[in-house]
Amino acid sequence: MAATEKQWFVGEDGCISVGEPTRSVTYNSALNSIIVSTKEPSVKIYDVASGAILQKSNVSAHGSDAIRCIYLPESNRVVFCDESCIGVRSDLKGMLLLDTALQAPVKKNEEKVKVEIPLAEATHLLKSLTSAELPGVDNVEEVVKELEKGIELTQETTKGSLKISKWATVCVEIQHCILKNVCSSLVTEMKKLSLFNPGLSAASAVSDRLSYLLNNHMSDSSSSTVERLLMYSEAARQDTFRKWPHMNYKWALPDPMAQAGFYHQPNSIGDDRAMCFTCNVCLVCWEPTDEPWSEHERHSPACPFVKGEYTHNVPLSVTYASQPAKRHGDKKDKIECISSTTSDDFVATSTLNGNIVVWNCRHVMKRHCQFNIDPTEIYTTIAMRTGTQIETETSISSPEGAEGVHEDETDAMLGEYNGNGETTEMYEIPIHNGEKPGLLNENRK
Repeated sequence: MAATEKQWFVGEDGCISVGEPTRSVTYNSALNSIIVSTKEPSVKIYDVASGAILQKSNVSAHGSDAIRCIYLPESNRVVFCDESCIGVRSDLKGMLLLDTALQAPVKKNEEKVKVEIPLAEATHLLKSLTSAELPGVDNVEEVVKELEKGIELTQETTKGSLKISKWATVCVEIQHCILKNVCSSLVTEMKKLSLFNPGLSAASAVSDRLSYLLNNHMSDSSSSTVERLLMYSEAARQDTFRKWPHMNYKWALPDPMAQAGFYHQPNSIGDDRAMCFTCNVCLVCWEPTDEPWSEHERHSPACPFVKGEYTHNVPLSVTYASQPAKRHGDKKDKIECISSTTSDDFVATSTLNGNIVVWNCRHVMKRHCQFNIDPTEIYTTIAMRTGTQIETETSISSPEGAEGVHEDETDAMLGEYNGNGETTEMYEIPIHNGEKPGLLNENRK
């Protein structure tokens, strides 16, 4: 090795016994933990320092196939995938909400859903529910009983270990409509009485998760209507700034504006009217040097959000840590592979017959584009919704011709042909005009 080159040494630092067959092992550098997918199927999280199991869950997976996990270090997110769904989660105050990572939205609000709540928040929510008077609201006692049962179970299973107790969560399984009605009513009552305590934030966070767990979720990027009642969510406020006229300003940009409690509600095209979700202050005529938090405090110093009190605000970190999974397609569409990519924002899933979905994970996960390829065709043209057209050409016509594979800048064939002249591997298609994730088989070495 040349003297100028860095020398790398590999040594064994320790050994953790999983005790069962594993499917994949992923290291989460932000949490200093190891995420192990087993063939049970389940996911285990090990603390690197002690080797203790911090959490074990089936992550609400569908089917009996092992769960696949990928860690995206730049965005600090973990991608989970089973045979029909893909989910993306960031950590919430140093822990992952695993039990609902692959739970997809339900079609009807009468269906049961799981809501995972950190133990401390569940305790605050229970305290607020038992002390609040909610006349005319049904099923409050049912929700209280479910919370009491979940809290008691969690406290019993995490007793005696400080590390494990930091990952303690309460999982409540109940009808969507019941929990949504109770939590929304509690938020309304506490706001009415100006009770700004941790129970308000916990109830609002649960209500926000339930909104995402219904198929007709409010987030519609094509809609220009702003519903003020939904602006408690920072993610919803952020979406209102798609046509913000001051994108060249230094401070008053969409992300800082949403963080400061503002949402954009213009009266006309080009209007910069911004309103607070809590105090209803309305600010216009923003200057290039205006800073959102300073302007909010100057014009509305009594705003509970500005004063740092507990409000019904739901930060982006909570939304990203609890967002539901998405289905690849119909129930018959089984995910066979997930992309291995250096992209921080895009992940792709594919079925065996070449149905590919590219997911945008930059904010709340959304379907970026979907297309089909036929792995058996020699000449395949893939039309991306981005407008880029890529043509792939190969000289493979039989298994014997596999040695004569032609590779150029736009075509790299991965995998080996079987006896029928077909392949179950995917194509890696580099795109020069903008980085997109290459599609690689998960088992590629």
